[in-house]
Amino acid sequence: MSKLKTGNEYFLMQNLYLPHTLLDFWKWNSSDLLSNATRGRLAEFIVATATGVDLNKPREEWVTYDLTTPEGIKIEVKSSAYIQTWEQTKPRPRSPIPISMPSRACCACKL
Repeated sequence: MSKLKTGNEYFLMQNLYLPHTLLDFWKWNSSDLLSNATRGRLAEFIVATATGVDLNKPREEWVTYDLTTPEGIKIEVKSSAYIQTWEQTKPRPRSPIPISMPSRACCACKL
């Protein structure tokens, strides 16, 4: 697992520092919170903060679950939205966004 970055790190090319930082990349890459990929990671961040996941460790790619709480509960986060990053040419009626969860997934919950 990699170390958490601060954003102040500079890019290097042939042992020369380039004029842009990792924070510049993050701002360029992740400012569109409506983007499908960014929205999903934002949803994971929101759930992580709500469940006490250690934010001092970087998010892991390609693990079985999106998050694991301090209690060991594994969480798969899903997100959906009516509003998209691209311009929508004609208004469409809003329909329900179906999200289903198997009952076995809630064994730790009191419903």
